[in-house]
Amino acid sequence: MMIVNQRNPKALEAKRIKKTTTVVVLFDGMKVPNYVMCAVSLLHCTFYKRQTDVCYTCGGLDYRADVRPNPNKRVCRDCGIASPPEDHRCSPKCAL
Repeated sequence: MMIVNQRNPKALEAKRIKKTTTVVVLFDGMKVPNYVMCAVSLLHCTFYKRQTDVCYTCGGLDYRADVRPNPNKRVCRDCGIASPPEDHRCSPKCAL
């Protein structure tokens, strides 16, 4: 990859995401530069945050409601109680 070179001293590694035009660059330190040099071009950098799937039926992470591993587990999305009855009423609170 043409990004990891002496003109970008903080760039440690660069990898393309599958067959897209997006490239993830690992930088040394906690600051992402505004631009990096690639050949003769200046490329704009933005912070990349990986998308995480959330199940809206049970509140689990890394899977969706249509492909969840435990289809019998249900959690109220508002208050977080397990196996709520059909007529369940609650006052919403943070379940984290």
